[in-house]
Amino acid sequence: MAKSASISPPLPTPVPPSSADQPPPQTGPQKQEKQDSRVNFLSRSSMNIEDDRKMAAARLQHAKAQGKKRRDAISKPPIIVGSILFLPSGLFFLACKTLPIFGIFEGLKPYGWFGGCVGAVAVPILLVALLPEDIERIRLVTKMIVAIFAFAGCCASALVLLAVLSFNDGCKDAFGTSGTVPCWFAKLSILWPVLFGLGYVTTALYLWKRSQTLPARDLLSRVWKALGSFYFYLGWIVFPLAWVPRLAFEELDLDSKALAVLCAELGVLGLIFLLNDRIREDLQRWLAWKGAAINSAAAVASLIGQRTEAELFQMLNNVFTGVPLDRVSEASIKSNQPDAELNKLAENKKFGKVDAFFSHSWHDDADKKWEAIQLWRKEYLKHSHGKEAVVWIDKYCIDQNHITDSLAVLPLSLAGCQRLVVFYGPTYLSRLWCIIELFIFIEMGKDVKDIELRKLDVEWKKGIQKMRHEILTFDAGSCDCYSKDDKARMMTLIEAGCGSVVDFSEKVKALLLDLSLLIAGGGDKHG
Repeated sequence: MAKSASISPPLPTPVPPSSADQPPPQTGPQKQEKQDSRVNFLSRSSMNIEDDRKMAAARLQHAKAQGKKRRDAISKPPIIVGSILFLPSGLFFLACKTLPIFGIFEGLKPYGWFGGCVGAVAVPILLVALLPEDIERIRLVTKMIVAIFAFAGCCASALVLLAVLSFNDGCKDAFGTSGTVPCWFAKLSILWPVLFGLGYVTTALYLWKRSQTLPARDLLSRVWKALGSFYFYLGWIVFPLAWVPRLAFEELDLDSKALAVLCAELGVLGLIFLLNDRIREDLQRWLAWKGAAINSAAAVASLIGQRTEAELFQMLNNVFTGVPLDRVSEASIKSNQPDAELNKLAENKKFGKVDAFFSHSWHDDADKKWEAIQLWRKEYLKHSHGKEAVVWIDKYCIDQNHITDSLAVLPLSLAGCQRLVVFYGPTYLSRLWCIIELFIFIEMGKDVKDIELRKLDVEWKKGIQKMRHEILTFDAGSCDCYSKDDKARMMTLIEAGCGSVVDFSEKVKALLLDLSLLIAGGGDKHG
């Protein structure tokens, strides 16, 4: 068989050494250190699997509780405050602008703009209640905004038509321009409702198009950007056309002054939303902090969604697999393309019956990675007296036909493996999935001592120094994923668990530094 398609070669079962070959008995700390080193390699093989299962279930319950606490802390206040502001202000605005048309309460017309001022603040407050993991709600709200904006665009068109028809009545138009201004100004006043309707229609078309292709988190960001652009457009371009030119011919009436106040508010809000890309994240993080709801366990809740522990364990029974390491081919490690056929080589396993979860970057040197895998296998066989390791490797153990289920039970898949083996290469810290695997492994109750780090660098000591430098400069925001959908999902998880990418990066740095300190004394044993 060609080398490119080679399977892990069988290794001879080691024969226990005779007493003559045994090293002299060790005593004291040196003896304990040696014993611990061996125990760590197979530390969980004899543990009660049922206890591990109960711990995982408890961690899931804790994660769901923290997820609910975070949702309540972030979503409830904006919904309450936004609803209190939006509903009365909206009704007040409609009443002030429609009743005078029928000769009722004509003096209320100028005050309608003040209702608009309150409503303009209420809309972004309500949007704060939307979390990035609310996929269906985000898409529903986007569709509602598209429908409302399209309707408003039609109304603006009707207003323009009404204004054109009113030109037959001297120089008085539908927007209240009286005979005290030149006739040409009265006709030019039609320009601002035209631009008004154009803004609504353009925004609606933009959001509709983006809603067809973008992941929910990115779509939510675009909704905020679109709202900022629309506010800026109305506050600094459209509405000023309705009152600024009048300053050359007459003093502003109360209606124009109220509109000027609305212009200033919209312009400022628009600038804030456009200049601050993280306005939503900052507001939600502040709300979570005020509600004491920033907890990394919420990241797990974001991943599993609304599923119960029983449902997740049932899903795990269907998708949790492991592949005997002698079935893993060199060709599969060298190719980063999905291959559904490889899933047939994996076997269904019960929780706790997989020896190791392999975490690695598909962008690292494949030859060095294959050598590191074979070295790990050789050491495992030595300690297990020839028993082949069963491992979790994404390419073999994620069913391409049930990817959603496989990702939903990722926390249980990590908890169901006895250890996490990190094959650390130059690109490992740049791959967001790798970092998430480390993070979730610890969140599911595992200990940093359950993590084995295998450096792909030949020079171990120099590699450790380089790794620590990479850890200190780590930034999760610059990490990449295979697809934009994956990255959006991971960034949602990070935001749920830590509040911000910066805080998540600090947590990961602390974890990796602990890991580097733990294995620094292991020398070539880990590399």
